[in-house]
Amino acid sequence: MNISDVGLKQDLVSRLVNKCKEKKKLCSSLFEKRRIENVEDISNDESGSYMHN
Repeated sequence: MNISDVGLKQDLVSRLVNKCKEKKKLCSSLFEKRRIENVEDISNDESGSYMHN
């Protein structure tokens, strides 16, 4: 993937996020909450795999 492609995608994402914030302040907080939950799931999976070894 080209660096310019990554830049374009980030630009699109940031624009979508900005639109979302304009329409609903809730949207960004829900997104953050979901991201934090995903991170916790990943860390739980890692600790679980260590215990199996």
